[in-house]
Amino acid sequence: MFFKLHSEGRIGYKQLTDAELGSKPTAHQTHIGLFDDILTYLYDRRVEEEAMFIYNNESDLIDCYFDRIERPDGTFRSPKIRKGEDNAVSVVTVIRDKAAECPRYYKWFLIWFGLESGMMVFYLFNDHMPDYERVNDIIDLSKGRGRIKLGDSRFDSLIAYLEDIVNSNSGTILEQLEVASQAGSESFKPFDIDRASEVFKTTGRMGEALVAAYLERLKLGKQIISYNWMNRDQELGMPYDFTIQMPNESVVYVDVKATKYRFEQPMVFSGQELQFICKVPHYSIFRVYGLAGETNCLRVCANVGEYAVGLLDSVNNFKWQIGAKGANLQSVKIEVSPAIGALRFSQPINL
Repeated sequence: MFFKLHSEGRIGYKQLTDAELGSKPTAHQTHIGLFDDILTYLYDRRVEEEAMFIYNNESDLIDCYFDRIERPDGTFRSPKIRKGEDNAVSVVTVIRDKAAECPRYYKWFLIWFGLESGMMVFYLFNDHMPDYERVNDIIDLSKGRGRIKLGDSRFDSLIAYLEDIVNSNSGTILEQLEVASQAGSESFKPFDIDRASEVFKTTGRMGEALVAAYLERLKLGKQIISYNWMNRDQELGMPYDFTIQMPNESVVYVDVKATKYRFEQPMVFSGQELQFICKVPHYSIFRVYGLAGETNCLRVCANVGEYAVGLLDSVNNFKWQIGAKGANLQSVKIEVSPAIGALRFSQPINL
């Protein structure tokens, strides 16, 4: 979902020198050199932004300091990433910290490229990690350095491998993106949000389909009278996804909050949803989670109305406060953890 290579179509790789690793006593090199034809879309002078850093089956977003040397004639050469200011935590400092934790005779390799969003990705490994053998099966690392270009016979194989590495090791980032795509957060690049929004729509549809199958089983078992799936044919944008006719003839409105990840992943409520929840006597949250794994689970919260009343009061109070200053709140998106004590969820149900 998250991975798509930048259109420049190049991936660089190199064995890092002792000076670049900061392990050569006589060297005071503060940067790691890159190639002229990769990350060409970045500004020539000083770029400071987060990059994805992958190492040992973990990924994180780390500050990266990128620039190029300016020639006397005004052109640029020698792109590089720098340590940054004193006490900065950057891609370069993290690489050096990882290398310092291992024996000096280890050989360290760096692969780097850009995503279509513009985000830089740096993938670090050494010759004593399984990653080395897997990459070496695709490209000959004994050459020390090189680049793989679109059209190269090895390009598709390396892309498939890197896509698996990025997607499988970016769990926390993808969790954040899933929430950001619903809340309209500006903490990620717009292209990433657009891609995440498309994936979330699929996740939401999958969650609703699982709930529909679950409700069908309850109906056959006469635990409910009937149900209506509002979005069966198309997304209607209503503040609920199902209505359930209970044996006591009461009607329960249900909103499905689905996630590919953990139960604790934040849920997002809109102002429209909060207002509707406070108007009806029976409203439940069906929390569907684990859709990225083999087991899909459901937990039900029937007391969300109590919580929504207090939350909506706070929103309305805020609207009044800014209204007194001549401002107006146009829309509301609120992240809520399902793990808070105010919400009482049922035990997990396997779907």
